[in-house]
Amino acid sequence: MYHSIEEKGLDVHTVGAGTAQLLGRTLTDATVYDTRAKWRLRLAVDFTRHDDAWTVVQTVATTW
Repeated sequence: MYHSIEEKGLDVHTVGAGTAQLLGRTLTDATVYDTRAKWRLRLAVDFTRHDDAWTVVQTVATTW
Protein backbone atom coordinates (compact mmCIF):
# COMPACT_ATOMS: atom_id res chain seq x y z
CA MET A 1 0.00 0.00 0.00
CA TYR A 2 1.29 3.47 -0.88
CA HIS A 3 0.94 6.17 1.78
CA SER A 4 2.78 9.09 0.16
CA ILE A 5 5.26 9.92 -2.58
CA GLU A 6 7.68 12.86 -2.49
CA GLU A 7 9.35 13.83 -5.76
CA LYS A 8 13.13 14.31 -5.47
CA GLY A 9 14.04 14.75 -9.12
CA LEU A 10 12.49 14.58 -12.58
CA ASP A 11 14.07 14.66 -16.06
CA VAL A 12 12.59 14.04 -19.51
CA HIS A 13 14.89 13.14 -22.40
CA THR A 14 14.12 12.79 -26.09
CA VAL A 15 15.80 9.54 -27.11
CA GLY A 16 15.03 9.69 -30.82
CA ALA A 17 12.30 10.55 -33.27
CA GLY A 18 9.09 9.49 -31.57
CA THR A 19 10.70 8.14 -28.39
CA ALA A 20 11.35 9.69 -24.99
CA GLN A 21 12.30 8.67 -21.46
CA LEU A 22 11.19 10.08 -18.12
CA LEU A 23 13.62 9.59 -15.21
CA GLY A 24 12.31 10.29 -11.74
CA ARG A 25 13.55 9.85 -8.19
CA THR A 26 11.05 9.60 -5.35
CA LEU A 27 10.92 9.03 -1.63
CA THR A 28 7.99 6.64 -1.35
CA ASP A 29 6.29 5.76 1.93
CA ALA A 30 4.82 2.29 1.37
CA THR A 31 3.85 -0.89 3.17
CA VAL A 32 5.30 -4.03 1.56
CA TYR A 33 4.63 -7.45 3.13
CA ASP A 34 3.27 -5.83 6.32
CA THR A 35 6.39 -3.64 6.75
CA ARG A 36 6.07 0.12 6.36
CA ALA A 37 9.18 2.00 5.19
CA LYS A 38 10.33 4.95 3.12
CA TRP A 39 11.75 3.66 -0.16
CA ARG A 40 14.13 5.66 -2.37
CA LEU A 41 12.90 4.69 -5.85
CA ARG A 42 14.25 5.58 -9.28
CA LEU A 43 11.68 5.25 -12.06
CA ALA A 44 12.62 5.00 -15.72
CA VAL A 45 9.59 5.24 -18.02
CA ASP A 46 10.00 4.75 -21.79
CA PHE A 47 7.48 6.29 -24.22
CA THR A 48 6.79 6.01 -27.95
CA ARG A 49 4.62 8.32 -30.00
CA HIS A 50 1.71 6.84 -31.96
CA ASP A 51 -0.21 9.35 -34.07
CA ASP A 52 -0.94 12.23 -31.65
CA ALA A 53 -0.50 10.32 -28.38
CA TRP A 54 2.42 9.16 -26.23
CA THR A 55 2.26 5.54 -25.01
CA VAL A 56 4.22 3.99 -22.14
CA VAL A 57 6.10 0.94 -23.41
CA GLN A 58 8.16 0.08 -20.31
CA THR A 59 8.62 1.16 -16.71
CA VAL A 60 11.54 0.03 -14.53
CA ALA A 61 11.83 0.82 -10.82
CA THR A 62 15.09 0.48 -8.89
CA THR A 63 16.41 1.87 -5.62
CA TRP A 64 18.90 4.74 -5.36
